[in-house]
Amino acid sequence: LTGGGTSIGGLLKWKKGWKDKLLIENTMGLANNERQIIDTASVIYKWDGQLARNLDDEIIIRSTPGELGAPSDITFQDRRYYNRFYLKYAINRYHEIRFSSAPTFEGRGGENALIDDDEVDRLTLDNELLSFISGIEYEYKSVDDKLSLLGFAKNYIQHLTTDRIDNGGEIFEIDRRTNNYGAGASLRYELNDKWKIKASYERATRLPNLFEVFGDGLFVTENVGLKPERSHNVNLSANFKNTYDSKAYFNVEVNMFLRQVENLIQLLGTDDFFLHANIADVSSRGLELSSGWTSPDKRVELEANGTYISYVNNSDTGPYAAFNGDRLPNRPYFFTSASGSYSFKNLASDKDELVIFINARFVNRFFRSWESVGRRDSKQVIPSQFTQNLGITYNTVLKNQRLSFTTEIQNLSNAKVFDFFGVQRPGRAFYAKSIFNF
Repeated sequence: LTGGGTSIGGLLKWKKGWKDKLLIENTMGLANNERQIIDTASVIYKWDGQLARNLDDEIIIRSTPGELGAPSDITFQDRRYYNRFYLKYAINRYHEIRFSSAPTFEGRGGENALIDDDEVDRLTLDNELLSFISGIEYEYKSVDDKLSLLGFAKNYIQHLTTDRIDNGGEIFEIDRRTNNYGAGASLRYELNDKWKIKASYERATRLPNLFEVFGDGLFVTENVGLKPERSHNVNLSANFKNTYDSKAYFNVEVNMFLRQVENLIQLLGTDDFFLHANIADVSSRGLELSSGWTSPDKRVELEANGTYISYVNNSDTGPYAAFNGDRLPNRPYFFTSASGSYSFKNLASDKDELVIFINARFVNRFFRSWESVGRRDSKQVIPSQFTQNLGITYNTVLKNQRLSFTTEIQNLSNAKVFDFFGVQRPGRAFYAKSIFNF
């Protein structure tokens, strides 16, 4: 099984302002991605790239070529066109109105070069998704800028069209439209120079994208019946910032959030294949805590944060009602990170800087499947993971052009780390990059 791809895209921006009263922006873009997947192997490869052999040391030959079933030579073409229109109008210093409109078209086509001539190639059939999100918001700021009130309303439209083949080999079209509304409000208030509080509520919609609806053509299968995700979101946060001698500062922020979700979009599946599915009723509770400190001379910076977030299935009906009360699979619920850096300034000139940095991250263990299924001591688990990265960055300016060089060692302890679906990620690795701004 081999594959590759090419991507091409473009972006066009336009912006016009009239003093401090009116601002209009428009962004247009396109992206075309082509991927080829060839699955014609008649032998079996092991993880180290060697050919699998039987007990007689003979190369094992497949009865049917192809690791994923029938042999295939597939080409996918994904195309995306989008437009973003934004308008801001300041009634006066205290009142402002903003409007945005964002249509996005996504389509997929392709072909299987090895399909029989008398068969219909499903990849050549139309798969199109048009999403249109628009919204208007109003903001009020008090005379002293300590109070800010924001209210908004949104509209979410999606139109899916796709061709399918029935059991008799006939082509038919699926045409589905959804139209949802949302609204919300937020309040921000500065109690004093050190304390700020913020509260918000939103009735939100998340529209499924091309990948979630039509899959990736390989391991993630399509689900053209996928519904938009609807939720009630509540957030409450407090921020404390203390400044010493107008230079060094220490800040702490705590954020609590609640979510009640209808038809949450979740990637589920087996060891081999996955699909995005709707879970009818999910609740989420979470807490985030972050802090930071900077020394008076700006040489030392320390940061730390931690997150606890638990998604629980409350579905009484549907295919996932049997897992009522379970945490959602393949989602970490506790993770934390910390970082620190020290800067050496003016080494070779008055415009250069050498920064040594280190960061660490911990993710607590979590189940790969529904936690109520099977014995807990024999279930597949993504184990706890603790990783550290160490690096150096050198910044300088030459003839008004900024240069930056970075070298980094990731996963310093060479720990075994995994993504959400149990695929092992690289161990200790070395990276280098340079940036030149001109």
